[in-house]
Amino acid sequence: HKNKKYYCDFFLNTSPGIKKNENELEKNTVSMLGMDYFPLNSKLKKKTKESIQCKNILIFLSYTDHKNFTFKILKLINFEKFNKINFHVVIDTSRYNLNIFKNFKNIRFYNTSKNFYKLMQKMDACIGSGGINIWERFYLGIPSIVFQLSKNQRENIKFLKRKKCISVLKNANSRSVNHKINLLIKKFNLYKNKIKSNLSFLD
Repeated sequence: HKNKKYYCDFFLNTSPGIKKNENELEKNTVSMLGMDYFPLNSKLKKKTKESIQCKNILIFLSYTDHKNFTFKILKLINFEKFNKINFHVVIDTSRYNLNIFKNFKNIRFYNTSKNFYKLMQKMDACIGSGGINIWERFYLGIPSIVFQLSKNQRENIKFLKRKKCISVLKNANSRSVNHKINLLIKKFNLYKNKIKSNLSFLD
């Protein structure tokens, strides 16, 4: 927020590359800026065994997903083409007609976030957004296809794209989505190695 003044005792902003702006804060405000202050969830446990092939892809864009991006993405994926990949989708199953996917044996739906971190730790890759979860996936070494849902996700995406740690989905159309999934599978280990080589700033 340009030219916005914050009145607080502590100011936390974990955006990568964030710099202190004295005009934003009161004199006695304590600033906590950058990835050193990122609040990683204590439930996150790194994998003990590394995957060498992409077999399980998580699809998780948002818990609320008011604009129905998850369902829109699902309708664009050629599940028949990727029949050797298991897709695990976190979605509010009560809001959508998911029967249109019943003929695909490689897709499973999860209606709750209760065991979300346990599920994520079993995943090889993800189609997700650029919010907080992008850093949780990064910490776990999970390569991602990333879709920007809001403006405040831009810096996260820009930073990890520059490091070549993620694949960015700009156009949500069938050709683009399936092309990105295909590339993610082919370049799976390349993405994993890029994440490993850049992980030190979050450890």
